[in-house]
Amino acid sequence: MDQRARALAARAGPGVDVELAHRPVTPQGARALVARVLTARVDAVYVFDTNPRELAPAVLRRLRGTPLVLEAGDAVAAHMRAIGAGRARVAWRGAFERGGWHGADVLVVRGEGFRDVLSELGVTRPVHVLPDGVDLGRFRPDAPTRFRRRVGLSEDAVAIGVVGSIVWNPRAQTAYGWELVEALPLVPPRVHAVVVGEGDGVAHLRARAAELGVADRLVTPGRVPHDLVPDVLGGLDAVTWTQTPDAVGRCRTTMKLPEYLACGKYVLASDVGEARRCVTANGYRIPYAGGRDPAYVSGLVDAIRALAADPSLAARGLLGVATARRFAWERIGAGFAGVLHEAVARAR
Repeated sequence: MDQRARALAARAGPGVDVELAHRPVTPQGARALVARVLTARVDAVYVFDTNPRELAPAVLRRLRGTPLVLEAGDAVAAHMRAIGAGRARVAWRGAFERGGWHGADVLVVRGEGFRDVLSELGVTRPVHVLPDGVDLGRFRPDAPTRFRRRVGLSEDAVAIGVVGSIVWNPRAQTAYGWELVEALPLVPPRVHAVVVGEGDGVAHLRARAAELGVADRLVTPGRVPHDLVPDVLGGLDAVTWTQTPDAVGRCRTTMKLPEYLACGKYVLASDVGEARRCVTANGYRIPYAGGRDPAYVSGLVDAIRALAADPSLAARGLLGVATARRFAWERIGAGFAGVLHEAVARAR
């Protein structure tokens, strides 16, 4: 969110001055944020997501007449329910979330699918879509391939990867990359899974790879600074983008997808939400029922085998570069400025 906020602020254009305030991590920080929001000389308050720690101070300011713009990227209550959070906690966050959806002066979401989900949930007001953006100057098809050498991938290896937060879902028994690990024993030995990121899911993936006898074909380099992600993507033959077929997955664009597209990567995606708009001839979509769906793994195995047999398929990923232009930060920044102007105009 910090990266997104800074990117939007830098590209909002003349006449828009943005002051950033971060999520408090201590009680003292929470009180300081409330004081800052209530006393700042601003024309509008823009809040990322529906966590009460940020939304509550903004609502207090809204009660004093300052317009509130709420941006959401996830259906939070649905996500908490999916990972097994307690009912009381889900109910509390759900109530706060719905209050934000209905109470904000202007509502922004980061995925086209989120607008559809909100409509199904009875939110009938206009919703702006400002997806996650990409710096087309840094993320491009001619990114260097030093990453392969750094992690020991041979020239003839087929590297299929994912970049993100590798957080374990205890209920579904999944994390980003789980499907790649399950597919490894069923594809040619020169295929390697590259799971880039940190989180408690990494240990689970390593353990499962060892159990399946493919630990030597799972590459887990850990967290990579965002500035080096183009280098990582330049070293991959294809990427996966697996989102669940529920409200959580349908809402998401995530920062990964625009970056994959901009780098011309061949995308192996679940047939869910934003993938239906962005993954066409530049990749391969696979039906996914959710959880540890064996049919999804089977479809992924078929796609990987085809790629291993015909490496030229990877070049089809270049067809996604044109699609990436709709996610250019300059375009998203202009939309951000427009939303702020609309919120201020409504308050007058």
